[in-house]
Amino acid sequence: MNYRLVVLKLHPFELENYRAAIGSATPETAFRALAQALCAGLSGQGKIPFRVRLRLAPTPVLGFFGEIDEERIRLLKAQSEALRHACRTLHYVGLERARQDCLRLAQRLVERIGSETLATCKFVAVPRGGLVVLGMLSYALGLQREQLEPGESVDTALVVVDDCCLSGVRCAEAVERYSESQLIFAHLYSHPELRSEVEKEDSVLACVAAHELHDFGPTLLGDRFAQWRRDWCSRLEGRRFWVGVPEALGFFWSEPDRSVYVSETHPMERAWKVVPPDLCIDNRWMDAQAPALSEQPRGVGPIRPSDKVLFVERGETLVVGDLESGDCLELGGSAPRIWTHLVDLGTVEAAARAVAKDCDVTLERALHDTEELWRQLAERGLLVRDG
Repeated sequence: MNYRLVVLKLHPFELENYRAAIGSATPETAFRALAQALCAGLSGQGKIPFRVRLRLAPTPVLGFFGEIDEERIRLLKAQSEALRHACRTLHYVGLERARQDCLRLAQRLVERIGSETLATCKFVAVPRGGLVVLGMLSYALGLQREQLEPGESVDTALVVVDDCCLSGVRCAEAVERYSESQLIFAHLYSHPELRSEVEKEDSVLACVAAHELHDFGPTLLGDRFAQWRRDWCSRLEGRRFWVGVPEALGFFWSEPDRSVYVSETHPMERAWKVVPPDLCIDNRWMDAQAPALSEQPRGVGPIRPSDKVLFVERGETLVVGDLESGDCLELGGSAPRIWTHLVDLGTVEAAARAVAKDCDVTLERALHDTEELWRQLAERGLLVRDG
């Protein structure tokens, strides 16, 4: 199996939306944060089957090196498209925004249900994000302790609280679990069509949200949207009240799971994370097991890596990948050291002196080898000289 490179690039507007969503100072720091989020999420899914390489200049690029077959290429491309959608639509909810959202949800519940009725209701949270929301909501509504301890049987309406409702699968589970109770669903974010479908259930009194999600499906898919919804409904397990393409949500406590479809022969994949670990408690735990992010140096010049290449160490060798074709060239022997010194020092002469010292060879031999490799790599367009 060939060692290949698959590349992720973001359009400037996608990176700018992501930067604004997470409050990053520059596009470069935002792209680095995205790479950290991705690596943290991958570490939570087990062993990473490829090497992740970050390049910030001249344009931000994220590369995936590995023994990649056609199925894995399809997987990486599907994940990349899902990640790009998440970047251009990300809605991040930090602590202060969550507080405001909970106040708004409390107001919506009062308007829809009434204060007197709410005072008689019991409240339960959908683990785990719902626990965070219910904690804040209990203060916003002034709930009593006994309202938060429903017990085995509930003889009054039960309010089921969650941070978001993306398809309604948790609502369906609650309807089945609390089949003897009248239910009120309360969450921070959901689509209005979902809430309308949930409220058609005989046991549901109301389904209330603080904010509405937007469905990008009709715009993205056009006439194919209806068939896309039918296909997704057939792939997903469990009962759903709604299927669409909402914006990506991220909370300071967790990042809700999103799914990616690759092919008929490949199972559904969990989408890559996009909220950086320092902004998300759950992603921070995964980041503890994540490998160190490998970042490509720009080079001091005048000799430097071509703008079309991404390179990474692989044991005793160096793999140089073409960003356009995905083809990789593997350098062995003394070539990786020569490449490194050319990039770090910028001239053949300085690199040769470093090679002579590293490899314990004469300066004449080091200069010959360095000049020869520089010539070959320049002919391939892998290394260039400014000016």
